[in-house]
Amino acid sequence: MRLTLRTLLAYLDDVLEPADTKIIGLKIQESPMAQLLVSRIRDVMRRRRLKAPEVFGPEMGIDPNIVAQYLDTTLPAERYADVERVLLASDEMLAEAAACHQVLPVWLANPIEVSATSRERLYALGPVDASSQLSISGDQISAAAKLSSDRNAVRGGTVSIGSKSAGRVNDAAISTVPEYLKRSPWYQRFFPSALVALLVVVCIGLLAPGIITGLRQANNEIQRRGDRDRGETPSVPDDQPNSNESVSKTIESGLQPVIPTELPTQALAGSVLKKLPDNLDPAAPNDDFDEMPVPAPSPTKTSVTAGSVAASKIQDKSLKDAAASELPAALNPVPVPPETIADVPVAYASMDGVLLHLDQMQQRWFMVPHRSAMKPGEVLANIEPFEAVLDFEKGSLKATLLSETVINLLKPTEVGISGIDVRRGRLLIQSGRSGDDRPTQIGIVIGEDLWRLDLISKDTLCGLEVTLRESTQFEKRQDNHWYQASLHVLSGSVKWTNQAGKFQEIGDHMTLNISPEKDLQVRSNPISFTTAPDWCDSTKRKASPLRKHQSQVLFEKAFELDQPVDASMITLVKNSKFPKVAELAAQCLSATDNYSALVETLAECQHEEARFAARDGLRRWLPVNPDRGLKLMKELELFYPSAEADAIYQMLWGFSREDVTNSKSNSWLFMNWMRSPKPEIRELADYWVERLTGRKTEYRALGGNAAQREAQIHRMEEHIEKNNGLIKAP
Repeated sequence: MRLTLRTLLAYLDDVLEPADTKIIGLKIQESPMAQLLVSRIRDVMRRRRLKAPEVFGPEMGIDPNIVAQYLDTTLPAERYADVERVLLASDEMLAEAAACHQVLPVWLANPIEVSATSRERLYALGPVDASSQLSISGDQISAAAKLSSDRNAVRGGTVSIGSKSAGRVNDAAISTVPEYLKRSPWYQRFFPSALVALLVVVCIGLLAPGIITGLRQANNEIQRRGDRDRGETPSVPDDQPNSNESVSKTIESGLQPVIPTELPTQALAGSVLKKLPDNLDPAAPNDDFDEMPVPAPSPTKTSVTAGSVAASKIQDKSLKDAAASELPAALNPVPVPPETIADVPVAYASMDGVLLHLDQMQQRWFMVPHRSAMKPGEVLANIEPFEAVLDFEKGSLKATLLSETVINLLKPTEVGISGIDVRRGRLLIQSGRSGDDRPTQIGIVIGEDLWRLDLISKDTLCGLEVTLRESTQFEKRQDNHWYQASLHVLSGSVKWTNQAGKFQEIGDHMTLNISPEKDLQVRSNPISFTTAPDWCDSTKRKASPLRKHQSQVLFEKAFELDQPVDASMITLVKNSKFPKVAELAAQCLSATDNYSALVETLAECQHEEARFAARDGLRRWLPVNPDRGLKLMKELELFYPSAEADAIYQMLWGFSREDVTNSKSNSWLFMNWMRSPKPEIRELADYWVERLTGRKTEYRALGGNAAQREAQIHRMEEHIEKNNGLIKAP
């Protein structure tokens, strides 16, 4: 039995024979794509608010008769591929076909009564236009034409199905209509509407006095303002005493004035405030903001990127200082909303490859459609071996994301500068202006530091690399120095400016090492280079063996729009037969900081390449925040006993050469870990021995047998005894 969509639906609905069920189940376990399709079918059937397929127009789905033949296994064999291609291309069509297939066994087990009236109405509709169908055979068209010719017989009371007659409709047949299809009595249909109308009338009756009073007060206020603009005395109703006279008499008599709360403060401001004695509290500030002069906000001179911590502090401070400098000292400042700045559009211009974005609501990563617009605040991740091209300001500046790169698009500032918060990875930044000699500017944020990059000439091309530092000491956080960064100018020249306004000009074929601004003692100077890094050369990137390997095609097919990335990557890590595909999936999990999936990869993946990628990803993720150590330990204890979890935890934090220099106790730890029954623990131990000693060992964590590994361990133990540690003290 072949594994097709039809057999997969039959397997999920448990309608296959036991022998066929076993065969299809084994094939699903062997095929990662089949497992992804099973997950997708279950997801689309559970998804809420999934729209129905179109029934008219060019985007309509398949004709229901063809879908029925497909589900009933009566469709010609050569048409199955076309139908499945259409079903798999649309979540709506796939969900509807799967749901219909799920309902069919239930209906066959418990047939539903269909009234003769319903049958008559359906057959009277006639055939479907052939141009609106996906495909239909000549036999079906002939049958539809014959059915259309029998329409008069249907209307006369006789229903013809082929050569059979269903007889004349009688009252007994109509009485068999199920209860839930019968028309409800009139009082049940009109009672809810009458109840709602009654509630509306009651609410209007309760709220009417308040609405009328509010309208009268608004009318009086409008009339008062009109009189004041014409220089006339505001009119006061006859039943209300003049407020100015009453308050003046009260003040002259030495009594504290009682000001009615409903009187407007403008009536008091003109005549009463001037007569108040010194021992009385001043009146409240004028609330008529329409007449009060409000200073316009002065545009700030600081060219920073909004959206980051460093940028927001500078921008807020400049706005407050500018507003305060123009306010009269005697008046309380009125809050002025910040000026709205139009977002500079950013477009994902690539036609192939994979780019991921983080859904802030679900906190899960999804694939970005090609040629789509990006919004400020989007967190994007490019993964190996793909490249993603982003166009800023309609192509005036281009940024190409390479390798494992994670960025955050920041909002533009007042002068229209867009910004990128680079969290890790490699970028190529290129000016896209043609016939314009003006410098192209972009804000660059790394950690807590903000820089402005000016691409001086129109042919400028530069590369920015941000690498996370790995920990070499147990439970030590990297603090501000958690990264290493460098800026390579491949052509043209750039100007690199920090928050304080200090800049450095970097010429063609020069490199600048970037360090955190906090506690920076000496600023590095640009140095020249003869050969650019390989990742900056597009020719070398295209010639990479990975770009031409079949694993890239298989890996790219695992991504689907509207499907979370983590589930498909874990499936590839566990079930893929290709080591390179599993390694790429582990690197994707590392780029998205999915530490729980990386621990699962380390514990359950059969390919050492993927385990090495998980190891490196966890070591980069671990020292950034202080609370990550506790999270990692809890995750490790889900897969390992306490002793083994503690060993992996220590080796993920790392060691330095001083830890194994003239120290037998620390050196013996690695020998004990090399004897572990878990291959991932043996691999970690061998990784650190080779890294600390600086030379390759003959120990093989997976190759050979236990006796051969024990012989290699015995030689290293002799070395430790001889040198009092893995490294001999000077």
